[in-house]
Amino acid sequence: MNLTVYEPGTDLPPGMLAAVHELFRTSYHRYHYLAEVAATDRIKIVANAHDRVCGYASASRAGKLYRLANLLVALGSRGTGLGRRLERVRYDYVRDRGMSCYVSCTCEDTTSQLLKLDLGLRPVALKIGYRVDVVRSGERGSAVVFTDAPVEVAEPRDDSIVRNEVLRRTRYVSADPKPEVLAALPVDDFAEVLTGSAGLRRMARMPGFRLAGHEYDAVDAQWHYCFQACNAAYEEGVRQRPAIAVMPEPAEVSL
Repeated sequence: MNLTVYEPGTDLPPGMLAAVHELFRTSYHRYHYLAEVAATDRIKIVANAHDRVCGYASASRAGKLYRLANLLVALGSRGTGLGRRLERVRYDYVRDRGMSCYVSCTCEDTTSQLLKLDLGLRPVALKIGYRVDVVRSGERGSAVVFTDAPVEVAEPRDDSIVRNEVLRRTRYVSADPKPEVLAALPVDDFAEVLTGSAGLRRMARMPGFRLAGHEYDAVDAQWHYCFQACNAAYEEGVRQRPAIAVMPEPAEVSL
């Protein structure tokens, strides 16, 4: 089995790009990040066996850190150690450049999470109901955020609120979260609030929110406290009974 590393600025050959797309399409009900496979801003690692693409992983620069993403092993190649090899190659790539990383892991099972723990990453946030329609239609999966970077919480520089209608996620960033904005967050989205130390005290007293842990905001390249709205999306995520290898600290949840 061969692993080929494509440096940032390099395109995948057309046939290989089509094969990687097919790998994701056949492995998920709906994969929202197919466009990332063709992006040239990232390192791309492709595994081949007998002229067949059987694994893929990527990593891209996000402010002070690298974001690890898109790791997938074909069904017939799982259990062979390929996922571990892909993890190691991209992690070593990041560390060789003197950088740290962060990554969001699925909670359908603990396989991906255990690979991160083996590399020395630690869980810093648990997001319930974070992923919709990925494995099965209408189902909300969850995610655990891992990092090997020191987490130093900073105050958000500016207020912002962004909704991704495709992913059905809303993020509100504020050093001083406003009650009227919190009350208007969509109930069917995964809705999170990123804030600093002053906001932590306010949000801890706010009913209907849980402390998810710490989250990295690539826009301002800072770590913040992350709170999640305990709304309909959250309740659906809890019903799916996410698999969690190690609970992040701090993170408040009752499963």
